[in-house]
Amino acid sequence: MSRTRLVALLLVMGTLGIYLEAARLDPGDWHAPFLAGKTLLSQGRDVEAISYLQIAVNNNHNNPKTLLFVAQVLASDENLEARDGNLALDLAQRADTLTAGSQPAMLDAMAMAYAELGRFADAQNTAKAAVALASQFDMTNDVQQIQQRLELYNKRQPFRQSFASTTNNSANNSIR
Repeated sequence: MSRTRLVALLLVMGTLGIYLEAARLDPGDWHAPFLAGKTLLSQGRDVEAISYLQIAVNNNHNNPKTLLFVAQVLASDENLEARDGNLALDLAQRADTLTAGSQPAMLDAMAMAYAELGRFADAQNTAKAAVALASQFDMTNDVQQIQQRLELYNKRQPFRQSFASTTNNSANNSIR
């Protein structure tokens, strides 16, 4: 292991400890468990991350960005044990309601959840609506990504992704 990689790993491990201690000290906070969950995801510890992400959602249930991220993880994580399509759909629908249906990312997450549940017609229709909305806002990159997922749904395949990182992800802990 290179020295740079070792330093990066130690930084992430230390950061995780700080997040976990902050979550323990303030059980009502949402941000520390959210960051702990994201850090665990970046380390490939997906199942462990889910409990922290759920705490973040429970403590911050009206934040569409938090709901969106957790819905995406629950709907599309490559690890079967980390997925929960029903909860993902619930969170994505709540995020969509909170944003008054104005953000394509919320529809995209709903489509991911529908596909996870095997509801491919719903996934296709929702992804098409997300593409249309993203096109209205000239969100070219989003349109391309959603269309790629739509192709999977057309083949009756759910979208899967890894949240693991090969580099130190502690600097990228903002909500996506």
